[in-house]
Formats: sequence, structure tokens, C-alpha cells
Amino acid sequence: MPSGRFHAGCEARALETALGLHLLRRLDILPDVQDRLQRYCTGYLVDNTPTSPERADRLDLLVTRLVVIATLGAPLRGSERQQLTAVMTSFNHPTQGRKRAIIQTLLVELGVVPISELSASPATQARGAEHHWIELLLAAQRLLIACWRDQDAAVVAQEVEFLLRHQGANGSWERHVFATTVILIALVRAGADPNAIASGVQFLLQQLRPEGGLPFISDEDTWVTSLAGCVLLDAGGAASSLERVAAYLKSQQHDDGCWAYAEDVAQIDADDTSVAALFLARQDPRRNRVHVARAIRGLRALQNDDGGFPTFVRGAPSDAEITAKAIRALATADGRHNSAVQRAWQWLDRNQERDGGFRLEWNLCKTFSLLHVIEAAAVCSHVSPVVHRVRTRCVDYLRRHRLRDGGWAIRPGDRSSHPLGTAYGVAALACSGDVCAPEELTRALDVILSAQGEDGGFHSQADSLGPRPFVYDVRLLATIYGLWALCNTRDCVRAMHTRTLARRTA
Repeated sequence: MPSGRFHAGCEARALETALGLHLLRRLDILPDVQDRLQRYCTGYLVDNTPTSPERADRLDLLVTRLVVIATLGAPLRGSERQQLTAVMTSFNHPTQGRKRAIIQTLLVELGVVPISELSASPATQARGAEHHWIELLLAAQRLLIACWRDQDAAVVAQEVEFLLRHQGANGSWERHVFATTVILIALVRAGADPNAIASGVQFLLQQLRPEGGLPFISDEDTWVTSLAGCVLLDAGGAASSLERVAAYLKSQQHDDGCWAYAEDVAQIDADDTSVAALFLARQDPRRNRVHVARAIRGLRALQNDDGGFPTFVRGAPSDAEITAKAIRALATADGRHNSAVQRAWQWLDRNQERDGGFRLEWNLCKTFSLLHVIEAAAVCSHVSPVVHRVRTRCVDYLRRHRLRDGGWAIRPGDRSSHPLGTAYGVAALACSGDVCAPEELTRALDVILSAQGEDGGFHSQADSLGPRPFVYDVRLLATIYGLWALCNTRDCVRAMHTRTLARRTA
């Protein structure tokens, strides 16, 4: 990382690959690339035949399978259509309305369902109410519907103009491969500017992975760099490397003080901003103070009236993981934002589930949000009754849901430990302030270390979500969180050793 940036990329995924293949077929171009995409999709179907009710009932797997089957021209079974209706109805999340509408629109485009079954239209969706690529996707959906229904040319022109106005110089929309592909499909349907379409296709070609597929996004390297920097601080990384990370992150800060997930992305978010600010505040608080102060102001502007923090846009639903990260960033300001921090903790207290967990957002593992909430509690200079109550419930959840081998599952109800879920869980338990028995830590570490390869990195099934609930894979994250767990465990063992020595010498 000579530039300070961690180049983590993002692995290919069948959903975007099939949509990309559909796009190129509509354009009737690049037959060699079509062949590569088709081979990837065919291999996906061979390797991912549903073998259990749990897999068959997952919305992400079912929709991906239907998109791939339809793109390849294979016949759909009636049972799969019925199953789709049931699974779509059972998807429960604040974003469920728009999610169902976008999925249904894609399935209409691919001929899986007739347009008469399109149950929702985004036509009245106000711009500015959602983060940027959702606005773009909704515009693409409106454009597709307008084309299918032969609506007034002025309606089509309005949506086309909005989309073309927001196309980046690199041909993409926000370096978001899923959004870019859907938008291009809509623009082709509308007969939009061929040069803009060609520029978008060129961006997609640059994202082709060696195995022949397309990823969800080009990368999330700004976020990964911030996260890796924080973990390297804990691990004792070389000062020169950390200085390069700091320089890179400062070069990526937006005018409003916040950060986006990658270079050339306009949409800022509280996640990147919190983690980048936390790293800069820890790496060199004096030299980075101006950048940190700007970040804190940007974060404060995102805090919702309910006290929590959303991921992207003020007014969107608050999120436990993001709220906890914001607390950690605000805590670097030496108590100057105590009221904002208190309101954030009150939101966490109100929204913690009965079992001690939180609603899943950007990860499959329940232990993920618990790690960040417990880390936030660890930096509190004064542990109020609210903080103590939230942290205690988190620890109770971790102990109640760990498996016999000492690890944690990727999903509630799974019977086998998952390296990432276990890394989150043991990192959280180790910094919780609770007295941990040595065997609690060592058994969990065995699960994590079993996933370490000869190259020193950790390798694990992915659990990141985008768009929710579709899983995507940035492989470096397994190593980052594995190292995080090792660092927290090391610190916990040192603290236990110090307490033991103190008792012996008292």
C-alpha cells in the first residue's frame, strides 16, 4: 500500500453478472464477453442448487437464482414463482417496500413475471428522501415502467435527463456496479444517448473479474482502508505505514467533512466518516485535529431526531452498528459532544431487542453489531446505567448464543461456527469489561485460527450485505476482523494477568 490505500476490491457475484449479460444481449455487442458472463452464470447454477429449505427460503439466493435462470433462458418451475411470492412477502425490513418494487421490476424486465403483477410504483417517491444510488435506482425503475407502459415522452425524457446528469466521468453511477447495470438497462430501453451507454459499458468491462463475473461494487477501499488502519494501530503497525494511511484518508475527505465508501463516490455516509475520524484521532490527534473536527461536525449533522445515526441520510432509519461507531468517533472529542452521545445511547437502549441483539442491517451475523456497541461502551469515560444495561444485555446474548466449540454462527439457528461471526463475538467479549475465563477465549480463537491460511490471512464465507439482503464478498475483511479479534484477546489476557499480579502483591 505505497499510496496508503488498501486495494481490497470486491468479488464477482451472480446477480450482477446475469444482469450484465442481459444488458449486452440487449445491445447485441461483445460476444466474447457474453460468453464469459454466461459461463459464470451456468457455473453458478451448477454450484448453487438449493439443497435445504433454509437456502431455498433466502430471498437473496432465490432472486439471484431466478435472475440467472431467466437470463440463460432456462424454464422456470411454477413452484419457484410461488416460492418467490411467499419469500417476498415475508421479507421484513424498513426498506421492504422499495426493495420489493426494484426486485419485481427486474423480474418483469427479464420476463419472469408479467408487468400486470408489478405491485408497486416509485413514481411518487420524493427525491432527496433516500441516499443517492437508491434515488438513481428508483429513477431507473420509473423509466422502465414508463417505457413498458408507453407513457408520455416528457416523462421518459425527465428520467433520462436525471440519470445522465448524475453519470460519473468513469461511466458509472457511484462506482456501484449493480446500480450502473440496472440504469444502463433502463437507458437502453429508452433509447438514450449511445455515448453515455457506451461509457457505462466500458466501466462494467473494467470490473470483470478473472473468473468471468461482475461484482456488486467496484470496491469499498476508503472504508476498508479506515478499518484496516484502526486495526493496525491496535496491532502495532509501522508508523510510516500508518502515516500513509492517514494521508490517503485526508485526501478523500469531502467538503462537508465526511467520507464516502470509495474514490469518486459522491454519497457520504456515517459509517466511513466515523471509522476514518476514529483512525485519524488515534493516529496523530494533533496533526489530524482539523480533519477530525470537520468529520465530527459532519457526523453531528447526520444524527437523527431519535438520537440514533442512519447510514447515509438524516431521516432514514437509525442503525445500531452505525450509531455505535458514531459514539466512538464523538468520544474522541474529550466530552464536547456528551449530549449527542447520551442521546445515541438512549436510542440503543430503546432499540435493543429482548434477547440483547439488534436488527440486522449490513451483515448477516448478529454478533457484528454487538462488537461495535461493546467497543463503544469501552470508550465511555463514565458508564451510565443506560450504557451498563445495553452492554450487559450484549454480553448475555454472546454467552447465550455461543456454540459448543466456543464460536458463533453466521445466522441464528446455524449449528456450526463461522470464522467471521466468531471473530466479531470474541473481539466483543474480550473488550466487554467482563471477567472472561481463559477457555472462553481460547476455544473461540481455535475457530478463528482454523481459518488462517499459509499467507497469514484469514479466509471465510462472506457476511456483508448490499443491497440488503444480498451477500457480497470483500475478502480482506476476514483478515481485518480476524486480526481485530486477536488484538482484543491479547489486551484482555494482559489485563487478566495484571489483575492477577495485583492481587498477589496486595
